[in-house]
Amino acid sequence: MNLLDKRILIISGKGGVGKSTICAALARMSARAGKRVLIVEAATRSDSKARITEIFNTPDVGFEPREVFPNIHAANLDADSCMKDCVLQKVRLEMIYNAAFRFPFVRNTLHFFPGVKEFMIMYRIMCLEQARSSSGRPRYDQIIFDGPTTGHSLFYLEISQLFVDILKAGFFARDAKKVIDSIIDPDKTCFNVVTLAEEMPVNETLDLLRNAKAALDIPLGYIFINAIQPSLFGEIEGVESEREGLEKLKADEAGSEKLAAALGDAGAVESLLETAAFQSERSDINRRQIARLLEHPMRFMRIPFIYSKNFDLNTIDGIADTITKGMAQE
Repeated sequence: MNLLDKRILIISGKGGVGKSTICAALARMSARAGKRVLIVEAATRSDSKARITEIFNTPDVGFEPREVFPNIHAANLDADSCMKDCVLQKVRLEMIYNAAFRFPFVRNTLHFFPGVKEFMIMYRIMCLEQARSSSGRPRYDQIIFDGPTTGHSLFYLEISQLFVDILKAGFFARDAKKVIDSIIDPDKTCFNVVTLAEEMPVNETLDLLRNAKAALDIPLGYIFINAIQPSLFGEIEGVESEREGLEKLKADEAGSEKLAAALGDAGAVESLLETAAFQSERSDINRRQIARLLEHPMRFMRIPFIYSKNFDLNTIDGIADTITKGMAQE
């Protein structure tokens, strides 16, 4: 699967797994291919800042998309602005909207219904995908939705179907059906998950994928396995595991003495062995959890752990290169 061919990339994942980082890398990959990209985030609060602006080191963005890097735009969608945009598409006159929505009880009543906020954001994403310039060209070639964490993302995907089932008719139901058609179109959209190769993120990832496929037949893209620790001993002949390699390293007294002499500090050898033990343990955990993920039929993209003091755009471009090479090797 070539992600460059998709119009909408939905990205989910447990908090702290690097979801926004992967979104930024995907945006850079598409922008370098000449595409005009929009990264969309859902504002959890009215004062919440878009994570993507921190990555690109630019001022914060709001409801209206703004360029944060050449060929890359970003928007931080709040439900109230999405609601206003949706209603104005229907009534056309802003003074009618203001006359009704200036009353707090009107706004609060709409927000009282579960799913209204989430639906408004999904509807806005669909509108942005359908937006065209005066020449008829799509305003954006690709939209990357930096979606909510795994626990909430399924609700975003299901809410449009719930609206159709409950409302049956009317403009809300019609709009919800359009959102569904956009989400489940395999030529246009794919759903991707970012995870770490650790027990809790992998558990949530597998649960999410099972529920997503059962609830809505959404086309699946990639599982991005992020920050994979390198193996210290995996490629050494005669060593079958990280633990075995570590034990052999600890037992090599002659080698330790030579290393201490070279470093001029026997204590440094002990510190190195402790570091090797930690690294070896993390690598073993990654290996076991990756084996669990490999049982799922979805495509995988392995992103290595990046050792860097400065996590900047060069780092993002390195991840983009890894993704590009991974797709080319399929």
